[in-house]
Amino acid sequence: MDSYLNVLTAQRDLYGAQQQLIQTRLARFQNSIGLYRALGGGWLERGAAAAASTPAPAAPESPATPAPAAPAPAPAAPQQG
Repeated sequence: MDSYLNVLTAQRDLYGAQQQLIQTRLARFQNSIGLYRALGGGWLERGAAAAASTPAPAAPESPATPAPAAPAPAPAAPQQG
């Protein structure tokens, strides 16, 4: 029983260390963002960046004069039988 208690204690310590690592990484990222913004940087969201960089497709222009229609095909000659 004593050895299993040691395993549980080590596991609890591991989880605490992992939680501390996550909190430290979060603080580092937040500080990096703060520094970037303080230096005048900024960014766009992925969806907003794609919408801003991709212009809307232009509407097709209708011609001022209609295109000439193709001539009607000539009727077939009657076959003599």
